[in-house]
Formats: sequence, C-alpha cells, structure tokens
Amino acid sequence: MDGFLRQNTAATLKLGPFVNDTDGKTAETALAITQADVRLSKNGGTMAQKNSAAACTADALGMYSCPLDATDTGTLGLLTVNVHEAGALPIKQTYMVMPANAWDSLFGTDTLNAAVTEWNGVALATTNPLPNAAAGAAGGLPTDAAGKIGFNDVSAADVNAQCDAAIETYHLDHLLAANYDPAAKPGVPTALLNTLVENNAGTPRFTAHALAQAPGGGGDATAANQTTIINHLTDIKGTGFVTDTHSLTDILTDVTGLNGAAMRGTDNALLAASAPANFADLAITATTGKVTVGTNDDKLGYGLASGAITAATFATDAIDATVITNSAWQEAADQIMSRATSNYEDVAAKKSLATAVIGAVHKIEDNGQGSLVIYKSDDTIRYATRTILTNVNLQPVEELGGAVSPV
Repeated sequence: MDGFLRQNTAATLKLGPFVNDTDGKTAETALAITQADVRLSKNGGTMAQKNSAAACTADALGMYSCPLDATDTGTLGLLTVNVHEAGALPIKQTYMVMPANAWDSLFGTDTLNAAVTEWNGVALATTNPLPNAAAGAAGGLPTDAAGKIGFNDVSAADVNAQCDAAIETYHLDHLLAANYDPAAKPGVPTALLNTLVENNAGTPRFTAHALAQAPGGGGDATAANQTTIINHLTDIKGTGFVTDTHSLTDILTDVTGLNGAAMRGTDNALLAASAPANFADLAITATTGKVTVGTNDDKLGYGLASGAITAATFATDAIDATVITNSAWQEAADQIMSRATSNYEDVAAKKSLATAVIGAVHKIEDNGQGSLVIYKSDDTIRYATRTILTNVNLQPVEELGGAVSPV
C-alpha cells in the first residue's frame, strides 16, 4: 500500500517511477500523462478515468505528480491507481481512503470519535442513550438480579459500619480500642501478635523469645546476655537477689549497700573501709590518682618503644663504667666493628674514624690527575679523593712491619 487518503478531500499523488519499456531502467521524464491515462478503481469497482481534469506533471527520476479531486476520493476503502503510458512500463499504486475523522486523528490534531451504542449488552435508545440516574427507574440503572448491577446504600454511616465490622472480624480493634486478654487471645492462637505476647497474671507482656529475636540495632538482650547480667547482680546482692521482682531502684539500693551512702557521691568511706594496708605508701588520692614507686629492681617483662632513647632521655653522666659491664661494652664494640660500611658511608663525616675504615677496606685508585679516589662499598660511586703529594728527595716506603710501639 502506498498511502492513506482522506475521504472527499483533494490530494496529489506521486506516481512512478516510469521507466523505459525497452531497457526497464531508464527514467522517462517527458511523458504526457493526461486525465484519460489515469485509471481508478474505487473499493474494487470498475476501472474508470480519474475525475480531476488536471494532467500529471513530471517531477524527477521518472516520478509524476497526479492531482485527484474530492470525487476521486469519495469512496471509502481501497483505491487502485493504474497508468499505462506508451514508451514506459505500466505502474500500479494502491491507497486506503479513510473517514475524515479517522484520518485527522492519525495524521492531524483531531481525536477519534467513539459513540456508545450499547450498555451492558442492551442497545441504547437513540433519543436518550445514557442511563437514568435513578436506580430501578425506566431507563435507569438495573437493580434486579437479572440486571447484573446492584448498589447498596453508600452513605457515610454505612461505610463506617462496614469498616467497623471488618476491623472487628479480624480483631484489629484489640490493638487500641478493645481489651486484650492474654489468657483468652482473640483470633488464631498462632497469629503474629498472639505468638509475641504471653499472659503475666492477666497482663500481656512480650515473650522472652520475642525479645531475644529483636533487631540487633535495638540492643543485645539475648538470653545469654541477660543471664550474665543476672549473675553479676546476684554477685552483688547475693542469694537475696530475685530476678522476677527486683526493680532498678532495688538494684541501686543493693549496690549502695556495699558501703552505705558513701558508695554514691563520695569515695572517702569506701576507701577507708576497702583500701589495702599500703594505700598511703602508694600516694593515691581521689583527685590525682598518682602512684609513686620507690624502687623497682625487677625489670623483667618491660620493653622500650621504638625511638624511646634519645639524647634528651639520659642526664649528663647517667651512664658510667659502673653501670654497664665490660662484657656489655665488648658486645657493643663487636656489633659496631662488624657493621657494614654501607650503613654509614652516606652520613659519615669525611674526617672521622668511619672514613678511615672506608679508606682502609674500599677500592682506591689513582685517577691519573694527582689524586687517589676512594669508592663506596659498591666500588662504583666515589666516596672521597685525596691529593697525592710527591717529593723526589724522599725514599719510597717499601714495607711497614714489626710491632706497633707507643710514643
């Protein structure tokens, strides 16, 4: 199908492409297509020339503009257009002629009309198609059993009564508006609320299972934790602590009973009654909490944090020969002498014992420019240079031997 046409409305069709009837591809752009050459079949009717007297005019690429008038589009349904022009292959195009309202609703701004002609399976009267507002009246809404539709009284009182009945049926009134008897639970015994609540001498309370399964964000009142708390309170009170009847006030009274009123607000009486015999020697006060230790020769189990010993840690002459034994000094010296030069060659002063050691054990070579080059431990990077001084009048040293003699 080549398009949709609005009924009883003039339109211009694009017919083609018309091509040469010999080679079947060359566009024919100079055909004289007259009114008689354009044949129409309206919704399967007999072919006849179009009513519009206007001839078709060439457009491009073998396409031609063909005007139709309101008569040509006056019949709803399929419109077949045929043109068989000498020198060109014949063409055939089809269009659907639609009611104006349907065409406008699809391709324009109109809305599609919909007329109600039947209500509940019954054809409506043409003079008054809408039902009467009075139920049961002539032409009104049907209310009998056979009429399918029935309406109850929808007053506010009836709505309230229906809602109240539904609430009572499902026992929702027991949440706020009716007495809840835990000994005779309403509804189904296994319903959610009934399984969470138990009877406590006629008063409802949550079951231990319900509290134990409470969300973690609301606390940690598990059965195990409750037992731990009760055990601690029993330790304070003794066997006289009754878990089912002791209130918070009772617990506070029990704690105060450890040392009378002195337990809360002050600590003097408690300290006097409970402090150890050497309490005064410890120099502990209620304000400072200071502990003074006279001597502590037992250093076992103590350690120093990283960086704890600094130049400011020890007083002048704090360490002398009597404090550290010879064996300790020897162990320290052994560690120093066995330390690789790579650990200090980047920070050692050039005029230091470290430099002397480096010069003695590292690679040294004459650079040919009057200097000796001392290398770092990798034998590649230079550490320092020493100028070579010569004197032709001096004898060269061949060997150093014998014992080292003091001066």
